[in-house]
Amino acid sequence: YATGRLANNYIAKANNPKEMPLTDTELIELAGMIESLQDQIINTYYNYKMVLNQIKDTRQRLVLYNKNYAQALKSDNQMEIIVSSALYDDLMFEEFRLMKEARKYQMDLERLAGKKTVENLNLYQYAFKNELFSKNVIKKGGKNEEK
Repeated sequence: YATGRLANNYIAKANNPKEMPLTDTELIELAGMIESLQDQIINTYYNYKMVLNQIKDTRQRLVLYNKNYAQALKSDNQMEIIVSSALYDDLMFEEFRLMKEARKYQMDLERLAGKKTVENLNLYQYAFKNELFSKNVIKKGGKNEEK
């Protein structure tokens, strides 16, 4: 429906060049291209939104796993240290993968819809260059402790 309106608006515009008018076939192809572009934008938007939610959930679990690791270090139980460290490290790799995926979708959206449009979206924005934990939040005994 929307592509038909766009094609009709294009045909009806008085400022369209009259020396080389589009044929019906070209208009149909143009409408198909517009529809395909719309589908790409919508799919990329929802994938981006999903990945941002996954990052948020992953970061919440990272905080918990960091606390578990700190408690394991305090208890001096080797098995707990190994297990909590492995869980934390696996989740760090998962977060890294999700950050790359989110960045890819963000760049795709910027390419398809424009950087200003993406910046104006009402989504939680991530600073992709920042670390998860800032130095002043880290407590002694935590996995991310500055040495």
